Amino acid sequence: MFKGEIEAVGARVAADTGSLMVRARLPNPDHKLLRGMFANVKVLTGEPKELVTVPRTAVTYGLYGDSVWVVKEGKTEPQKTASTGDVAVPEPQLTAERRFVRVGPSREETVAILEGVSAGEQVVTSGQLKLHPDARIKIDNSRPLTPQAQRPKQ
Repeated sequence: MFKGEIEAVGARVAADTGSLMVRARLPNPDHKLLRGMFANVKVLTGEPKELVTVPRTAVTYGLYGDSVWVVKEGKTEPQKTASTGDVAVPEPQLTAERRFVRVGPSREETVAILEGVSAGEQVVTSGQLKLHPDARIKIDNSRPLTPQAQRPKQ
């Protein structure tokens, strides 16, 4: 194992392998490393960060900013039944709230949200074109969100 520092990173990523050229400088006093040798490299970029992530389908990219629709609970008012006078508490009304977000790095089918959404909030992942502010929504988790079998190559 050798420790060194990266001096330069190539501008192109190979489309077929996903590799890129990196130039690094590392001490080699015993001449164990020779010119042209192949190496597996791990780059340490700092401490891990906790990020809020959402599915890629939840983010609406737009000219004036990226946004996410967040599920909010509306007010519920107890309703009396006409025949018995009992008070029934209905389920809370769910509404949609559009929030502009600052998008961070993405990995596969998830995108990091740096500002605009807190951890634990529910976001809308489909049907965003039909929404408007304070639109009533219903959550349908009968079909789980699954990634595509294979992403198309660009």
